[in-house]
Amino acid sequence: MKLPPDHPQRIELNDEVHARPPEALTAPARLSYLALFSNGGDRAADVEAICNLARRFRAPLPETQDNHYSYDLGPFRVKWE
Repeated sequence: MKLPPDHPQRIELNDEVHARPPEALTAPARLSYLALFSNGGDRAADVEAICNLARRFRAPLPETQDNHYSYDLGPFRVKWE
């Protein structure tokens, strides 16, 4: 069986997914996972949304050049990439 050719961005996307270690969890735990797709032009809106969440919980803001943010907001922990 011949496999289809790799997507042109396969290596880049794989490297991004594995760039940071996973969050450590302690059982019992309740998890939610929300994956959103946005094109590169919406990055400013994405960053502003995570900044608004951080402000609401009086947490440090991510740096504007960052493409990830992880912080314990008290009632929950957020990880954004």
